[in-house]
Amino acid sequence: MSPRIRLFATLLAGLFSGLLCGCITSQSLQVKTRYEPGTDFAGLKTFRISSAGPASASIPNLEQMAREALDAELVERGFQRADAEPADFWVELELILRGERTTAPGQEIRGSQTEAQPAAASGYSRSGTLVIRILTPKTRKVLWTGVLTGITPDPLLARDEIRKATWRLLAEYPPLGSP
Repeated sequence: MSPRIRLFATLLAGLFSGLLCGCITSQSLQVKTRYEPGTDFAGLKTFRISSAGPASASIPNLEQMAREALDAELVERGFQRADAEPADFWVELELILRGERTTAPGQEIRGSQTEAQPAAASGYSRSGTLVIRILTPKTRKVLWTGVLTGITPDPLLARDEIRKATWRLLAEYPPLGSP
């Protein structure tokens, strides 16, 4: 296959993937990133995931799902998990959910009965933010930060939504134009 045809096929596959993800996601995800200028991102090969703090997710296991999605996406992109040996970089994950309980006039919310139902049917309006930081292991200096807003987690579809959000955020790493 000629290089031109290969390039065209790759661009077409990327465009199709982007459209497919856009159709699957019901809301628009906004991504913002920043990085430390002069960082040699090409030299970062092995990683370890650390937590930004106490679990903040209000849906059971949501933060664990995000950690698993992050680990799988980094491995898929060619990075190696450093279990025993020192890592080239640490990855910090933070999942922030905000929500409000809403009721229609005359509707009662009893205990945790509505907790198990999907967000749209349960009287909850949730929005989430996913933050991923790439840090140096020794000094914990932040080399890259990605923030994705607009996640609306549905308890029944949470794993897929988190996986898509993680993929979308890491599409910006390493930053274009970095050495």
